[in-house]
Amino acid sequence: PFLALAMREGDVNAQGGWTVENQGFGPALNITFSDYREGRRLVRPIPPLGIGGKRTNLHNEIANALAQAEGFEIEYESVSGKRYRTAVVMENGRTQTRFHKA
Repeated sequence: PFLALAMREGDVNAQGGWTVENQGFGPALNITFSDYREGRRLVRPIPPLGIGGKRTNLHNEIANALAQAEGFEIEYESVSGKRYRTAVVMENGRTQTRFHKA
């Protein structure tokens, strides 16, 4: 799996906004979305994403997290149990994304 942040434009068939997409070659399991509010780390589970899967209902959470200096993290696992993390922050008006393999 390879979970990435994407900004998608809306059209007549779909609403636009921030999405989390699995752009990898396997499903992403045990996914959590973490951001920081008032000095606390908030962790929310996300259902598994198959190959090509998208989670579009996180737009508001992502927008709020990007307004914070800490940004957000998405942690997930492959079917074989390997752990990964996508970390995103906003720097100078641009998203900076880093991928980590645990």
